[in-house]
Amino acid sequence: MNKGSLVITTARTMGVRPSTQAEIDAWYKRMYAIAAHDSAGESWIHDGTTVVDLPAGTPAMVLRARCTARVGWTVRSGYVEIVGTDGVPVKVPRRDLAPRHG
Repeated sequence: MNKGSLVITTARTMGVRPSTQAEIDAWYKRMYAIAAHDSAGESWIHDGTTVVDLPAGTPAMVLRARCTARVGWTVRSGYVEIVGTDGVPVKVPRRDLAPRHG
C-alpha cells in the first residue's frame, strides 16, 4: 500500500478525522442540553475528533500509507490516511484495508 494506491475497506470500520467547528458547536449544544457538566462535575471538553463509519467495500485512495491518528485523547499508530468519494481525508486502521483491483 503506497500513496496513490486504490484501496477498499475489508470490513465495517471506524475512521477518524478532525472535527469541523460546526460539529464541535453542535456537540457542545447537545451536551449542555443534557447537563451543565459531566458526571465528575467537570466542564464538557470536546476532543477535537469525529468518528466516521465506513461500511465494508468502501473505495478510497491512499494519501499517506503510514501515519498515526488521534483517537479521542490518545495517539495511535497503524493508520492509513485515505480520501473517499466525498473528498474528505480520514485516518483508518491499516488492518481494515486491502488493495482494490479494477
